[in-house]
Amino acid sequence: MIGAFFMVYIAVWVYQAGIRSGSKHIVKWTVFLTALFFMVQLSWNLIDAFFIFSESRPVFAPTIAGFVVVALIRTKLVMGEKLTIANIFSHMDVFTSKVNAKSDTAEF
Repeated sequence: MIGAFFMVYIAVWVYQAGIRSGSKHIVKWTVFLTALFFMVQLSWNLIDAFFIFSESRPVFAPTIAGFVVVALIRTKLVMGEKLTIANIFSHMDVFTSKVNAKSDTAEF
């Protein structure tokens, strides 16, 4: 259930990062990285179920792993920035009323 909330957050986060950086094909990147986040979670859960790593305790590792994979790809390919901690976890405030793009201001 928490993964679904993170998936919506990932979609908004990638979309706004694309707008802020002025990249092209923002919607395609958003759909691709949201699907990738889901696939990382799904594959992690399938491997976990097969090998029975976590029997009855909650596991947040698939969500964290999916988030890190999306953050790395978003920083390098969508934004075109260097892989630093500040760039990887930049623009986490996705629920603001105004997003400033490089060329113009887009309001939501």
